[in-house]
Amino acid sequence: MRWALEPAPGPRVLDLGAGTGKLTATLVALGAEVVAVEPDPTMLTELRRSLPAVRALSGSAEAIPLPDASVDAVLAGNAMHWFDMAVAGPEIARVLAPGGILAGLWNVMDDRVEWVSGLARVSGSAAIGPRDTPASWRAETADMHLPRTGVAARFGSAEQAEFPHGQRRTADSVVVTAPAASAEDFGPDTCLQGFVWREARPSDYVCVTPETRTRARQDNSRAAGRRDPGHGGYGPNACREGYVWREAYAGDVVCVDPATRTQARRDNQLADSRRVSARLWKTSWSADPKCDGSVCTAPAGNPAIKINGDHYNYGQVRVYIRRTSDNRLLWSGTVTARAQQGHAGGAFGLRTGLNDCTRRGRQPNSYAQALDVVSGRWSARTPVTTGCTVL
Repeated sequence: MRWALEPAPGPRVLDLGAGTGKLTATLVALGAEVVAVEPDPTMLTELRRSLPAVRALSGSAEAIPLPDASVDAVLAGNAMHWFDMAVAGPEIARVLAPGGILAGLWNVMDDRVEWVSGLARVSGSAAIGPRDTPASWRAETADMHLPRTGVAARFGSAEQAEFPHGQRRTADSVVVTAPAASAEDFGPDTCLQGFVWREARPSDYVCVTPETRTRARQDNSRAAGRRDPGHGGYGPNACREGYVWREAYAGDVVCVDPATRTQARRDNQLADSRRVSARLWKTSWSADPKCDGSVCTAPAGNPAIKINGDHYNYGQVRVYIRRTSDNRLLWSGTVTARAQQGHAGGAFGLRTGLNDCTRRGRQPNSYAQALDVVSGRWSARTPVTTGCTVL
């Protein structure tokens, strides 16, 4: 961090794509005058909660809500690969004071260590890609500051440096983070295992396979060579013979083969089913009747609460039921989310030992909440009613 900031002409720093504020907090500790800009409302809310003294604004690299020449340095921690530098480059240059610097920072996994190398093999590119390893991060990030559309670059040649640091990990923490495309919780845009953001443009958070994302990047880089302005009367973005507009989002006129456009449409249709939206709802269950020969007796008492969920990663889910008034834990359990017909992602149904005290006119006094262990994402709270007397 100090290396990146050393040539800056002053202490004013913009953390661009600040996420939940991990880099922001480090900059504050270094004594920088920090303003944070983040496009995702969920992450921005967490940043403001954890760092209330920091000025945190809603915005993006392509639309920075700051005046001209207002910062001395722009830092992007694990974020610059999302920027559309054809648009973001001029925006960043606009807010930088004369002599200001732009720095991208990335964490890498040292796959020269045996267990990390093994993790890379079993996790695949969704978890550890070329940008994440010491051998290839330089090549992967060398041109990250340059536009990909032929627009004039606003920044000169990049300087690169590597600084070793360590993070203590446990077996549990590796299990939790390894299968996911990222160890972070990206709110409603967190993808299920095996899927990553398509990134056909910086704000494209449709979850697709890693191969589809790689194809989208290739298509973006080859877009100019596939155009034939005026062909067929379609204006300056007309495609050469054999290519069509991708239409991954409104206004997407990148020229691709017809099969890629078909895939983009299918990915858009399946987008909701590929997110860790962590749905949760309550039903009830009752013990089976007790039978003695041909005579069966229904169990006495209230039915019990059953907690159900889908849109989770395959793997462990922890479920908690707490009293609303004081958050006292009433019950907890662990279940494995698995593929179930009729449900997207991993699904489960978990029987509790708590009586379901739902009655007409009685308000819920507790809530259930579930943790998707793979992504670290919590479900919303689901109201339940507990504490009734069974005679």
